Amino acid sequence: MALFWRKVTLDEVLAAVRMELAARRPGEPLPREVVELSRLLQAEEAGFVAGGPPPGPQEMVDGIPDPAGLLDPRGRLAVVNRALDALVGTGRALGRTLLEITRSAELGDAAEQAIAGTPARGEFNVVSLDKLLFVTLSPLSDRRALVLFRDLTEAKRLESVRRDFIANASHELRTPVSAITGAVETLLSSGKMLDPAARGFVEMIARHADRLSRLTRELLDLSRLERGEFHVELGPVELAPLVATSLDL
Repeated sequence: MALFWRKVTLDEVLAAVRMELAARRPGEPLPREVVELSRLLQAEEAGFVAGGPPPGPQEMVDGIPDPAGLLDPRGRLAVVNRALDALVGTGRALGRTLLEITRSAELGDAAEQAIAGTPARGEFNVVSLDKLLFVTLSPLSDRRALVLFRDLTEAKRLESVRRDFIANASHELRTPVSAITGAVETLLSSGKMLDPAARGFVEMIARHADRLSRLTRELLDLSRLERGEFHVELGPVELAPLVATSLDL
């Protein structure tokens, strides 16, 4: 309605300007009031069209790519975006509390804290949705809160697959590496069976087999570290042999 009123008023002013132009002789100036009023209204109209009205809550939440919503003072979702509907199911979020949607008492408590003015964030295992969610709750004015969800389910699954692969690969590598190391040690201890050239090749195989064995142990240590089963043993280390081995590689 405001835009319509401004447009009509501006048209009337422009019509009055045209009438003044038609009634006056060429080169005769228009009244200052008409020129000033026309200029102000045109500037106001241009600013209104260019800037537009400020975005509403729904438009702001829809602009967030991750699942998001606005909690009202009762803790119910008054505004949700399409991503949140896709996460929990269309029509299941609007007008409900986080406890009703997720069946997570911890997430319900976090929502109450955010409405009371205390921000909250953390990972929540939502069994009802079969998802692991990272949720951020930010207090707003008038006992409202903005809630943002990030679905970590797939990322955690891939992380678990990677950990299992590292653990399995390191275990599977131990057997062939041990066999190579044993065969090389047997050849080197045989004495006269190897000529100098062959012995040089076997010694090179021994060094690289030892290196592969260390890499396998490091993979196992990494797997234990990620599972929280790794224990660091502190002690003195001879640097000279380590440097010499690195130079030989």
